[in-house]
Amino acid sequence: MDLMILALEFSQKCRNPAMFFSEVASPIITHPQGAVVLNNPSLERFGPAVKSGGVVVINDSLVNIPFERKDVIQLRIPANKIAIELGSGKAANIVTLGAYLCASGAVKMESIQKFIAKKFANKKEFVELN
Repeated sequence: MDLMILALEFSQKCRNPAMFFSEVASPIITHPQGAVVLNNPSLERFGPAVKSGGVVVINDSLVNIPFERKDVIQLRIPANKIAIELGSGKAANIVTLGAYLCASGAVKMESIQKFIAKKFANKKEFVELN
């Protein structure tokens, strides 16, 4: 059961699609290269597990507890404030993702920009926002 999580699945077989819960397998990474932390419980749970030399991006708008590790790159950014200034508080997760990508170099920013342009092709305002 430790390797299982509850996930929301969408049934496309039904004429009137229904939402239901079922268990799905999930890989567990005990020591990730980095973490994007959006709240206090996530920092407490995942912050200590990040590998030495990794990147921890902390949404300083919502996280108000200290994180004392000196062996990781730690970025505290006011993600909610930045997202609101850009036009939508809902974009805080994209703000933190951008910070993580810049700090870690995990994915080229150009690749993310292309993905966002494709994903939101019908919603040009989201392309600019993101």
